[in-house]
Amino acid sequence: TGYAFTSAAVDTSISLKVSKNIKLVLDGFYSKNSYIKIDRNDNILSSHMQAQYRLPRWGSLALGYGFEWRSSDITKSDYQQHIADLYFLALF
Repeated sequence: TGYAFTSAAVDTSISLKVSKNIKLVLDGFYSKNSYIKIDRNDNILSSHMQAQYRLPRWGSLALGYGFEWRSSDITKSDYQQHIADLYFLALF
């Protein structure tokens, strides 16, 4: 079962157009979660970068990499994870 929590968060993003068809995107995120009815606080920090390529008449292709880190008051709830993603957006 899950627990309800309150969250204070900050999210930022920077986008850079390299050429007509290529765009780079950098994202950063921080969240502090305080759980209700249990003694638990989590800090979550993540970053993500993505290269997007616009395909003429078809859509776009994006390749990205991210990292997420969580620190928790609860034993064994800390983690670090690497995230790789590949997206294709089709336009009709």
